[in-house]
Amino acid sequence: MLKYIFILFIGLFLYSCFPHPTDYNGKYPPKVAAQKNIDLAIKAIEKDYYEEASVILDFIKTHYPYEIEAQEHVKVLYGDILFKQGKYIDAISVYQTFIKLHPGSKFVPYAQFKIAKAYYNDIPSDFILFPPPYERDRESIVYAQKALLYYIGNYPNAENIKEAQKMLQKTRDYLAHYQYYVGNFYFKREKYRGAVRRYYKVITEHPDSSYVKEAIYKSVISYIKLKDKKNADKYLKLFSQKYHDSEAIKKLKEKLLALKWQNLP
Repeated sequence: MLKYIFILFIGLFLYSCFPHPTDYNGKYPPKVAAQKNIDLAIKAIEKDYYEEASVILDFIKTHYPYEIEAQEHVKVLYGDILFKQGKYIDAISVYQTFIKLHPGSKFVPYAQFKIAKAYYNDIPSDFILFPPPYERDRESIVYAQKALLYYIGNYPNAENIKEAQKMLQKTRDYLAHYQYYVGNFYFKREKYRGAVRRYYKVITEHPDSSYVKEAIYKSVISYIKLKDKKNADKYLKLFSQKYHDSEAIKKLKEKLLALKWQNLP
């Protein structure tokens, strides 16, 4: 019996710690009271009290129907509850619906950012270590990149711009790594034409990634294996111009010389 009383006491104690909605007995104007309840909802979401946050948002919806800004904020916060729970696709749907219904709202930039971040967070955590073999598995990265580019392009002065730029660079690194990974898959199996196609994507589509140097280097080797002197020379010249890595350049030239080709760069 005492055990059940103790459990009930703990439950009541925890419940008493949760933020609760209130109309403040008319102490504040509706706009201020609505905002105070929104602050409570945000606090509840931050502490993972999702049911309590939903109760507060429902309270604001019904008690302050004429506070337009508060009503708009509530709709975005419903998305935040889903986002915080890791339900990214559902959250994206809520944000997108909000933007469609309220294109002029002050909360649109925030909703756009959360859409981008939701796609970004939906990227498999092990993608960089074990890239999936099928093109369709890159969808979350592609969607994240598109959403981030849209956000950065349309809201260059937004408060989350630096975080968005970092995420965008990460998506570029992920996609570059994917192409490089597949290129290496072909390279190791001596499928050099397949390899150079993938390395070409790394070099041209992700020129700032950390994989470009190796992609160019292995392109030279691949073209040597294919006995394609024109392209081998082309990529060796590119490698020499970009990196000035004398040891690597020396090795590549030796490989070319081993095939008794002339007119090396």
